[in-house]
Amino acid sequence: MRIGKGFGFLLGMAVSLACTATSAFAQQIGTDEKPLTIATGRFHGFLPAYRVVDELNEQGIVAELIEFPSATERLEAVVSGYAQASYAGLTASVLLRARGKEVVIVASTNEKGRALVGRSDIADVAALKGKSIGVTFGSIEQMTLIALLRKNGLDPNRDVTLINMPATDQPLALNGGSIDAYMGFEPWAAFGVQNFGAKILSYPYDTELGAIDSGIEMEAAFIKEYPDLAKAVVKAHINAVNYYRENPAEIVKTGVENYKVPEEIMTASMDNIELTYAINVDNIKALAKFQVDMNFISQDEYDKIDWNGFIDESLLAAAEQ
Repeated sequence: MRIGKGFGFLLGMAVSLACTATSAFAQQIGTDEKPLTIATGRFHGFLPAYRVVDELNEQGIVAELIEFPSATERLEAVVSGYAQASYAGLTASVLLRARGKEVVIVASTNEKGRALVGRSDIADVAALKGKSIGVTFGSIEQMTLIALLRKNGLDPNRDVTLINMPATDQPLALNGGSIDAYMGFEPWAAFGVQNFGAKILSYPYDTELGAIDSGIEMEAAFIKEYPDLAKAVVKAHINAVNYYRENPAEIVKTGVENYKVPEEIMTASMDNIELTYAINVDNIKALAKFQVDMNFISQDEYDKIDWNGFIDESLLAAAEQ
């Protein structure tokens, strides 16, 4: 398994942008000189990425994973050419596309996969008034948290304090007392419950956003230049999802090995996620409209989204044949 170093991103982006004037793809991607790089994060729903890289390498396509803590960083890596694909939340995908970045959603990764976790003495969501809540800004978790707070009669701008932090830091911050709750993704939601005696305040899938979560994204120029590589990534993702559906114990094993969390935590998170690859276009559009309502993007930005270019189901169709 080749693992890249995500924290060299700023330097890599600078180099990539400097080379753009010469050629967007100066070297053949998928070789030792320029591996096909997939940006990811430590989320249960992204575990298929490990099998994707293994399958591509077995086919002779040199591939590697590179980690970034936020979806926005992963997608910026893709649009800059530093990575060729990303596993990232759809909130960030909509945001970048609305701002004119040529992000293209080519597959879904999962539905569900998140939970609102709080101190054991907090009764319910409504009891969070006046409390501090950790969440990664710009994520589907933030959108879901806002929708959930509103549904329970709380104003997310006035009644609570939202604190931006990576998901991996949230259980520790809760245990240390710097936050009262967090909207985290798995396995970090289960981590707080299993290790620190926290409790689930909500599995937040009954808001207007439903269970929508994350996808695989590529940059439009990469798909055009390397259609076979793009299809190979999508095909490998389909294979990985189907494998884990048939062998659930294997995804627990993959999580333990790569995320270094105990087996019981990975097992506990299994009931709160559904791996997938099919794209639900209507749900993505609903998410985008919610972002307009919350002033994360403007109505004008929404109206300018080229939905046929933004959501490309052709690679899924070709890979499934």
